[in-house]
Order: sequence, then structure tokens, then C-alpha cells
Amino acid sequence: LEQNLALIERKTRAIFELYQGSFLEKESQTGWMLAQSDRLKNKLSRAIRGLIHFYGQQRGECQKVISLYQRAKELEPYSEEYCRGLMSCHAAQGNRVEALAIFERCAQLFSEGFGISPSEKTTRLYQHIKSARQEQLNRFCEHCVPIVN
Repeated sequence: LEQNLALIERKTRAIFELYQGSFLEKESQTGWMLAQSDRLKNKLSRAIRGLIHFYGQQRGECQKVISLYQRAKELEPYSEEYCRGLMSCHAAQGNRVEALAIFERCAQLFSEGFGISPSEKTTRLYQHIKSARQEQLNRFCEHCVPIVN
């Protein structure tokens, strides 16, 4: 198992080192470039989701999950799934202030970009983090332990 874990770690580092942004992002985008760029970005997103699942549910390593969520957020800045994941993990780690700040940044991004607010699910998570006692939040990483919906 430890050999497999070391291999996963090396491959993960290699993926992040290789990914330097969208495929041919500095070129004027034609249809085939956009399709290829989206395909590669989707593959990377799926790999990150798999790693989040692996490190969270199977290993309980929230710090690695947080790092992966941050990388995923760079790929998809408007993803509420990643915002909620980051909020949950930070709250579970005892960093309520950062969890609430993530929501505020998400809300600001949505407001400025689209003139909308975060979804009810994300807002409900924010309210829960804001009002819960820390001992409730300590058990509350979306991938390590199921969260309140």
C-alpha cells in the first residue's frame, strides 16, 4: 500500500507540474483548440476529484484534501462544489474564519461576475459553519465525514 501511495504522490506532483494553464491559451482559440482544452481540463478535474476522494474518505488527510480543492478552484473558479469542500475542510480543521471568508469570496465572485448569489446549499453550509459549535465542526469534513445538508 505504501508503494502505491508513493506512486500516487509522484504522479500527482507530475500532473500539477505539467499543467500550466489551458491548452494553447495564449493562441487565438479555434473550435478544435477549445474542445481539446476543455477535454484536458475535464480530465484533470476528474483526477483531482478522485484524489480528493482517496485522501479524504480513504485516508482522512484533510490537509491534502484542502490543497487539492485549492488546485481544483484554480481550474474552475466558479465551482460551488469546490467552495463548499474548502469551507467544510477548513471548518473541520478549526479554521472557521477561513471557511467563512471562502464563502464571502465566492459570493463576491458570483455577484461581480454574474449578478447572482451562491446557491441555497452553499448558503446553508455558510450559516451552519457560522452558528455551529466548534466541536460539531471538528467532525465535519465533506469527504472525511458526511456533513449536514
